[in-house]
Order: sequence, then C-alpha cells, then structure tokens
Amino acid sequence: MPAKGLKRVIITTQQTLSKQLDHYVYVFPFQSQINMSKFSIEFEIIEQASIPLFGKKGISNLIFNKRDKGYYMVYSNNSKPQCESFSVLIPIDQSEPKKFL
Repeated sequence: MPAKGLKRVIITTQQTLSKQLDHYVYVFPFQSQINMSKFSIEFEIIEQASIPLFGKKGISNLIFNKRDKGYYMVYSNNSKPQCESFSVLIPIDQSEPKKFL
C-alpha cells in the first residue's frame, strides 16, 4: 500500500446459522475498537417470504427491501464507529430450506 494511500478490502463470510424458536440468527463476526474511514455492508437473503430484522444490538435505522423472492440490504457510511458485533434475525419460512449469499 502506498504511503498515505488507501486499500479497499472485501471480506466475504460464511457461517452456520443457529436456530432460535421461529428464526435463524446471523451474527456479524467482526468487532472494532477503531474508526474506519469508510464502511459498507450488504446482506442478501434469497427465497425468503418474511422480512428479516436486526437484533437488539446493531446499526440503527436499517431495513431490508424486497428483491425478487427474498430481501436485500445495503449500508454504506463515510465512517464506521467503534462497535460490537450485531445480529440479524431471519424468520423461518416453513415452506423451503434457506439459501444465503
């Protein structure tokens, strides 16, 4: 990386989701004690009839939008404050197994 330069890093994660009552739980696996100059995150949940929600801890005011047969959410900000991990609650649709990207 050049001096005083920036480097863009894209990290893709995969995890086995835990099942709690009537939903699956995705836990964002990264915690940071430093501020980042830019931060963005995308979620896509395909073949999902019910809207996913964020758990008690998370980035406020985010909602999932309907896309095709699932839901999609993009968050982008010029800075990411120090934060703890957060969770996304994905309602279990009894009709089909889930596919996550």
